[in-house]
Amino acid sequence: MSTPAPATRLHIRLLQTQEARTAAIRFDSKSTFTTPAILGWFRSIFLSPKAKSLDKVWAPWLFITLLSICLTVIFGFQGWNEDDKGEHLDNSFYTYAVTTTLALMLVFRLNRAALRWWVAREFWGAMMAYYRNFSSSAIINAVNKQQAEESIRWLLAFVICTKCQLRGSKLQVPQFSGILTPEEIDAINNSKHKTLNVLHSARKALHRAFDGDGKNCVFASLLEIIDNICAKSGGLERINGTPLPLAFVSHLRFFVFLYLLYFSVVTALYDDWGQVGGVLLTVLVSYCLLVIDAIASDSEAPFSADRPHHIDIDNISCSIINQCMQILAADEDEGVKI
Repeated sequence: MSTPAPATRLHIRLLQTQEARTAAIRFDSKSTFTTPAILGWFRSIFLSPKAKSLDKVWAPWLFITLLSICLTVIFGFQGWNEDDKGEHLDNSFYTYAVTTTLALMLVFRLNRAALRWWVAREFWGAMMAYYRNFSSSAIINAVNKQQAEESIRWLLAFVICTKCQLRGSKLQVPQFSGILTPEEIDAINNSKHKTLNVLHSARKALHRAFDGDGKNCVFASLLEIIDNICAKSGGLERINGTPLPLAFVSHLRFFVFLYLLYFSVVTALYDDWGQVGGVLLTVLVSYCLLVIDAIASDSEAPFSADRPHHIDIDNISCSIINQCMQILAADEDEGVKI
């Protein structure tokens, strides 16, 4: 971690390597986040199965569909009619008790997943604001501006390390073009936690930028910003590593599956909708219940590169780097020399 940074000004290195670095950072998600976030009403209906999380529940949905078809055929060949079936079962049990319970559990699960998604997005937004404030304040107030840039350099590496940490991927040299050397990247990859040493190096460089003056109020405020960035990153890791308790998910899915089995039998048995209508109704109901659970499950840790409804953390990382580069370039344009 002690390899010195190149002598060239940081914002020049960032500008020269911007295209290659951006392509490398966005490589995994370049074909994922191509649909605009706000779509027309009808266009939003016809999204891909992956965008709707349908690929997560195709197996149970297919099972319920085939079961409904088989039951409809069996009861049809048996020649069952209304007289054979007798009185309809009292549907108050599954209409009021089971469906109400399932609705409450599904709403709670979806609400918690949506909250986690939104909190994660807020954390990334806060980190972007912290980076802007830190870069501007550090480069203006530091006694040793070269070390201030060194601190900014490590913080820019930190945001990419956070992205890789959330996805469980190794650091790739092209992603750090203009920021870290290959030796520094190897040292980070060999560490147990990718972000700890990076933040430590940023703090040390900031300390040198103020000539070790720990009583400087600007230095203290900048250290606090680094602490806040660290806290937001820790919050993202907490969201990524702590899904909803397994017991809740297991019971919810058990009752959803049990209800759909019961619904399939009752719909096929009483034939109130006709054979084709009964199958279509079962398919629709199972789709609604299963996909709600799938959306919640898929959104609990929204950091993947191949899920269209996840947070585009690649683009956020590039935006943070480019904004810091703009701040450093603006400082150079105003005649501040290092």
